[in-house]
Amino acid sequence: MTIQQFSPIRTGSTLVWNFLKRTYPGGVRKEHRLVMRSNEWIVSTIRHPYNAIISAILRLDKPIDRESLLYCTDEFLREGGLDSLRLDEGLQNVIVLKYEDFVDDYSYIVKRLNEKMGEGWSKVNLDEVLEELSVENMMKIQSQHQDFYTWDSQTHIHGNHISKYRGKTNWKEILTEDQIQFLQGQDGLNQIIEKFYS
Repeated sequence: MTIQQFSPIRTGSTLVWNFLKRTYPGGVRKEHRLVMRSNEWIVSTIRHPYNAIISAILRLDKPIDRESLLYCTDEFLREGGLDSLRLDEGLQNVIVLKYEDFVDDYSYIVKRLNEKMGEGWSKVNLDEVLEELSVENMMKIQSQHQDFYTWDSQTHIHGNHISKYRGKTNWKEILTEDQIQFLQGQDGLNQIIEKFYS
């Protein structure tokens, strides 16, 4: 079986894709649009939409304002956000990894994959691969690229890929009350929060 690594943008998908392509022998496709195929694993990452949107704005080196919130909300919903509502975690071949659970503990990724796929799914030393994919190592790759419009062809790490928050944005501390109210008015975001965060 192959793996479709499907995720909305800015949810840790590049990390998980790099991990899977180095460890899974059956082949891995990275998608920001969900394409359901029989006989295929779906490994998806999800992140609180507000934090994903903040991350999307920061990678473009823009201020957080009404214009950037609107642009990056539309982008997030279009590039995987709305499709994530079709994920059914009850299916044997679907694995959903919450960003908040693995951002500080990459071993969580291995734990969840082992639970669903069985512990013999890879012959590679998984801990070594996770160490190679540390934030520090990815920031070294990032530093070789000027902005998000250039990237490393092997890892797909872009310039500005990892923000000053090092993946730990907290929308409650970053957004103003008006900005939060704007996001709360977005029906698609509300559905995602209800599905994964309520």
